[in-house]
Amino acid sequence: MFHVSINDQQVLTNFDVYAAAGGPNLPIDRVFRINVPSGSIQILLTPILSSAIVSGIEIFRTGPIEAGPDLTKEHIRSGGRVVASLHRPVQKLLDVVPGLPHFEVPHQLLSRAITNGCKAQDPPPYCPNELVTRGQMAAFVARAIAAAQNNDQGAFTCWNPVSPSQQIPCSQVPPYFTDVPQVDPFFTFVQKIRQLGITAGCTATTYCPSDNISNGQLAVFVARARQVVRANCANTTNPEQNKTNCDASIPLPADMENPNPPDYPDVPPAYPFYTWIRFLRGEGVIKNEQVSTCIVPGNFCPEPAALEPPNGVNGLVSRLHMAYFLARGILGDMSF
Repeated sequence: MFHVSINDQQVLTNFDVYAAAGGPNLPIDRVFRINVPSGSIQILLTPILSSAIVSGIEIFRTGPIEAGPDLTKEHIRSGGRVVASLHRPVQKLLDVVPGLPHFEVPHQLLSRAITNGCKAQDPPPYCPNELVTRGQMAAFVARAIAAAQNNDQGAFTCWNPVSPSQQIPCSQVPPYFTDVPQVDPFFTFVQKIRQLGITAGCTATTYCPSDNISNGQLAVFVARARQVVRANCANTTNPEQNKTNCDASIPLPADMENPNPPDYPDVPPAYPFYTWIRFLRGEGVIKNEQVSTCIVPGNFCPEPAALEPPNGVNGLVSRLHMAYFLARGILGDMSF
């Protein structure tokens, strides 16, 4: 039994590892969010009845930092988002093994309750090469926004269309789309991202939850969600107005209309999702070496193509690809 303090703030009192885990030699995690104005973190473990037992500590930064004399390459990775990693994340997903590109990304989603894996087993698999449906995408995006805003992901609330000043569970809001009824497992998440203005559906009345999401659609979801997290939009009780505000809030690069050279040969200015792809590229969310099912060098493959590589349909989004976009675009972790 022991106390845990972080920068003089006690976060655990009389913590009994055995009791909390349900027995000896069983894993248990505890996550704390703190402000670090001084740039340093001190973790103090104070024994009460016995010595403290800790097998690993991970420290993540959620905001940008500047390199200083006390910060080495080991402390700052690309983008300056991860302050320190006292050990590499242990493998907790059955099929996301060390050596897999961006091994840490799905594990970060797991640790932040954005995913529980793709199957109910222990340890859970993640199915990194499976394609993502629009229904699944709604769940991932809604949870990622909640994680980025430090909100309770177990209690998604929406404003009441009958009384907009009232917040009610999203599951109680009348369906926005005819093909996503209240019994649909993704209903709550689709309702949430519709109210935030992240989606308007695939038609005026439907969402197409079973359709696989394309690279172009992924860019739109992530770009709008990025602006929601920044509080640049989604501040009205009108879903369509929120969508308009999100799109209007996107800062366009000076050479938006005539990029020279173009970012991607297959994403010309006339392409419907050009604005959002260009925005994410300008923000550094999209990189040429990104994890993607696009197999044409130098292209973005915004739409599905007939060519099918071994790991999915060219132009569609795999679960690993999607995790990478969520981590960089919504959670703001540019270290991957």
